[in-house]
Amino acid sequence: MSDKKTVSQWLRNKDAFEGAEAAPPTSQWREALLADYEHPTMVQAPVEEPERRAPLQVHHLVLMAPAGVALFGLGWMFGNGAVALEQVARISPLVWMGLAVSGSLGFLVWRGRGRGLLGRR
Repeated sequence: MSDKKTVSQWLRNKDAFEGAEAAPPTSQWREALLADYEHPTMVQAPVEEPERRAPLQVHHLVLMAPAGVALFGLGWMFGNGAVALEQVARISPLVWMGLAVSGSLGFLVWRGRGRGLLGRR
């Protein structure tokens, strides 16, 4: 068996696929296997181009609208003197961190990406 042969040539040789105590295989099995090796079906999947989108779209503006309204409202309150900077400076940094974390988690849950954080899949 030191000859260099293709698989189909080896399968055509009766000694290569038939053992001493094994039952002889049917010719249908051998012909089906030979057909796969002699006429391989190479099907190439079509390459799909990714959809190109503009960097800023309407849904980005919709998502950022609440932050824009909040910033506008805070600027309006500071400008009118309704809220003094001294009042804001008296709030503990832990409160600000808590607000930031709860706002972030609320946004993730609202957008449906917080499922992994809440243990649901």
